[in-house]
Amino acid sequence: MIAKKRTRRLFPLALILYAVIFLGITVLGLHSFWDYMDAYERSRPQNTVDAYSRQLTPEYISKACEPMIDKVSIQSKETCQKVILDALQGEITCAKNASLSTETKQVYMIMCSKQVIGSMEMQQQGESNFGFIPWVVTKDSFDLSYLLTETFSVTVPNDYPVYFFGTKLTENFITEDHIPYPALKEYYGSYSLPYMVTYTAGPFLGQPELLITDPSGTPVQIDKNTDLSAFLNNCAPEEISALDAITDDFIHRYVDFISETKNDTMGNYRRLAQHLVPDGDLANRMYMAIGGLNWVSDRNATVTAVDIHRYVNIGNDRYLCDLTYEVTNKTYAGVTQSVNHIKVIYLKTEAGLKAEAMVND
Repeated sequence: MIAKKRTRRLFPLALILYAVIFLGITVLGLHSFWDYMDAYERSRPQNTVDAYSRQLTPEYISKACEPMIDKVSIQSKETCQKVILDALQGEITCAKNASLSTETKQVYMIMCSKQVIGSMEMQQQGESNFGFIPWVVTKDSFDLSYLLTETFSVTVPNDYPVYFFGTKLTENFITEDHIPYPALKEYYGSYSLPYMVTYTAGPFLGQPELLITDPSGTPVQIDKNTDLSAFLNNCAPEEISALDAITDDFIHRYVDFISETKNDTMGNYRRLAQHLVPDGDLANRMYMAIGGLNWVSDRNATVTAVDIHRYVNIGNDRYLCDLTYEVTNKTYAGVTQSVNHIKVIYLKTEAGLKAEAMVND
């Protein structure tokens, strides 16, 4: 009886021991199988590519592009990163570059939508496991230089502030200064006149955020096709009215004088002199011309048109008038017409606006 009881007690223990041994063998077998499958999976190139692709987030790529961001000085790092992240909103994929791939090295192009943004290389490295050698990503690189613009230049009047990505450009960004306005070129040696300057900024990422204002802070639109001479038209309405009044009479008196109207040289000069700055450059020139006009006969000249191109307040109570006037002459040879382009400097005196200097084109 005692032997039978011992046998009954040992049977469950043996059964448990058998189950543990069987389970251990099964676990070892499964572990070996899992190792086998893992080695096999890691030896498949596409699996390595898929695993790598899952880490190709815009944030990962932006981080890798920091050396390019370091080249940008005018924009903040955060602004640059936002430009890159915005450009990476499309689907990011890897495509094998068959021409660069070999049996032991495979090269993949990294693309966002249809734009190539980098490359990745992987090789078989490590020890053989179950006869399988794993593929490992050995290098990746990114090139988003298509987002990088090397320079941006804009030419503006010298007193117009320029803001680039919200930052006011200092004189350190001026690459050319004292650029003369063609409309004023004849007078730069004699008067303190406004100039143009060129600002150049870069490199930068994305589309430029450019703001240009006039001296009062009002935004203006200027690009490479802008005729900057338009910014010389800076006279107030009341100034224009006064300039119109003197210019019309001045042109008629000037034409009468040089055309010897009614053969009255001194009378014509006195009437013209009323519009001239005494002892000014133009007054002296007209006085010196009197002797030569004694040899000229009345040309029967009539002013038929006066076209004002611009008035410019050049400071120090002086104004430049850029104009064209048309004259009809009646002579024995018939009727002729001439078109003349001149620039006149007016000085504001106690007696009103007077012509100080003039250039004929």
